[in-house]
Amino acid sequence: MNVFTQSLLRDYSAIDLKKEFDSFVQKAFNQYEEFFEIIDIKYLTCDYFFNHNNIEYNKRRSIRKQFVYEHLLQKSLEHRDDPFKNLSIRSSFWLPSYDPNSPDFLKEEIIFMNDYIKLKNVNFTFLADIYWQF
Repeated sequence: MNVFTQSLLRDYSAIDLKKEFDSFVQKAFNQYEEFFEIIDIKYLTCDYFFNHNNIEYNKRRSIRKQFVYEHLLQKSLEHRDDPFKNLSIRSSFWLPSYDPNSPDFLKEEIIFMNDYIKLKNVNFTFLADIYWQF
């Protein structure tokens, strides 16, 4: 599938996309907890993140990158003059998992980095089932 010609959003102009995004964010802002979550999809396991042999590499690559994302988002929010300016920022790593018997899309794992970055298992069976409904 060519995502540029067959995307769900292919018929939207940049202005229409911004309106849709603003509308979606406003609904979410009124409905849910109020924070930005920076999600980084990792094709690794929880065990990898807790393995002592990988700690330095994780700090240099994945965790530092997450801090940069947060810093850039904070700098951007400082200049806004709307309710988004005061939203907190959270980080999570989404890790692929496979559990055909689970109805859950996301499962939070044990505490990582004093719960600063959440590790969440994404049930790809659930995701594939939803994807094929479209």
